[in-house]
Amino acid sequence: MNFKSMFRAIRFVWERAKLWVICSIIFAIVSGLAPVALVWVMKELINTVAVIIQQESADFSGAFILLSIQFSIMLLSSIMDGLKSFMDDKVQIVLEHDLKALSSRKAMAAPYSFYDIPEFYNHLERVTGSPGAKFLTPLRNLLNIGEAAIKIVSFLVFLFTIHWILVVISVFGAIPIFIVQAIYGRKNFWLMFMQTPAAREINYIEYLMNNKQAAKETRLFGIADYLLGRWSKKYQKNASEKLALIKRQQYAEIGLDSLTALMYAGAALVIIWLIRTTTVKIGEFVAIGQAVQGTQEAIGQISNNLARLYEDSFYIRDYFEFLDFEESRIGHQSGTLPFPAALEKGIRFENVSYRYPNANNDTLDNISFTIKQGEKIAIVGENGSGKTTLVNLLFGLYQPTKGLIFYDGIDMTKISEKELHKNTTVIFQDFIRYSFRASENIAVGKELDQINEQKMKQAARLSGADKFIEEFEEGYDTQLGRFLTQGEELSGGQWQKMAIARALYRDSQVIVLDEPTASLDPISELEIYNQFQQITREKTVLYISHRMSAARFADRILVMENGRIKELGTHEELMQVKGSYYDMYNTQAQWYQTETGLRGSG
Repeated sequence: MNFKSMFRAIRFVWERAKLWVICSIIFAIVSGLAPVALVWVMKELINTVAVIIQQESADFSGAFILLSIQFSIMLLSSIMDGLKSFMDDKVQIVLEHDLKALSSRKAMAAPYSFYDIPEFYNHLERVTGSPGAKFLTPLRNLLNIGEAAIKIVSFLVFLFTIHWILVVISVFGAIPIFIVQAIYGRKNFWLMFMQTPAAREINYIEYLMNNKQAAKETRLFGIADYLLGRWSKKYQKNASEKLALIKRQQYAEIGLDSLTALMYAGAALVIIWLIRTTTVKIGEFVAIGQAVQGTQEAIGQISNNLARLYEDSFYIRDYFEFLDFEESRIGHQSGTLPFPAALEKGIRFENVSYRYPNANNDTLDNISFTIKQGEKIAIVGENGSGKTTLVNLLFGLYQPTKGLIFYDGIDMTKISEKELHKNTTVIFQDFIRYSFRASENIAVGKELDQINEQKMKQAARLSGADKFIEEFEEGYDTQLGRFLTQGEELSGGQWQKMAIARALYRDSQVIVLDEPTASLDPISELEIYNQFQQITREKTVLYISHRMSAARFADRILVMENGRIKELGTHEELMQVKGSYYDMYNTQAQWYQTETGLRGSG
């Protein structure tokens, strides 16, 4: 058992639920004493009733008092159980919120490159679910153990006054229970640990089978049966492994139940022997049986709770290891300097290389170039040439394996991550389509309760999103998408204009458009680039694309191939070289704007 993690979990709960802990301790003490008190009251009540039956003139007041005490104890226990259950649920909700917030914050704050590590994904999968219950259970178990210990001590003292052999019989039966429970608690955790990758794949396939975005391909490509078959195979394999363990555990528990029954039979024989050799009243006879059974149940309760405590300690350790997860192979943007108030020298890549975790080769290899302030750079190349990796490095999402990146001569790693992201904006090809209101979609990068309406509408106008937003009945208050509610569904191009408006609203110094027009037709594509030329005159802009249309709007063009800079220059210079850019441009020439107009728009 990892005691360090357990103490950390207990401290975590204590800081958020001191009253619950104190009340639970009081409840545990009272609940621990209640059973032996009931046994004693039952013994006295039976003996009193026996006297009343034997003596017709006996006083009934004693029996009524004992009945009242018995009723009061039972009522108090019931009230405490109800109150305890409510408090447990309330605290679990609080813990659930705080623990999920911590793990989500870790996931969102972790370096973007962590998402290239399968172990990180697997770890994240294991700690999601119901962490509140997992954290509350150990304290519940400890309190249950304390409650059971009080019961045991009380019962054993009662039994010892009758005969010591009853104490031995009651204790002896619990040892195998604890051993078996501990063994299977450990096995259950490690089975879950080993099945996490397969469980992730099962969840992913379920997502594909039930998600609207994937629904078109699953139908048109006829892959529904394939997905269902693959899901079924993985699901049944995991299920069979779980059932095999459950089966073995059930066999073990049947054996334990047999042992418990045998111990109880032994206690019964001792009781019969005591009746034959000593003067035992009927009340004592009943009380001895209840005390022996109560002791065995309490010891079994301790064994079960210790086993669950042992099992839960693995989850808690795993949760804290996720919060503490660091990857030595990956750097992190940990600087504290402010971003330059206004870029003057621009951005410089100096011998920058990058290799993904567990990869054998560099994705970027010794990249060096400079971007002047206010310059428009088009970075073009085939898919897989390293364009998007370069963007991730520019924003600090990845840290160079070798080399440095400078903003106005300041090493990027020394700049605050928050400052860097505040002054740089990117529109990815796979941008998020937020199922929020139109205004929130545009202003999502800022405080949503302080939306600058004028600035937000200006961003929508510049991106062209205002044309369709203002046609909606509720305008900028219109709910977009139909994932959460019955909102307005947008086309791919309209969603892209929303993403562009979002970037403009941030008003950053550096803007990167990563495949910005992938969902647009040539006319809309031309319109977007023309607009960007107008609204980003003073800004530094990078167009990342494998389509050559962006190149005509750039001051310079950087051609990438296999992670290296193949060519660098203006459109005219590269056309004269007649190299890679020349070939790519001519291959796609029918899509570009020429002096006589737009050709090939069909």
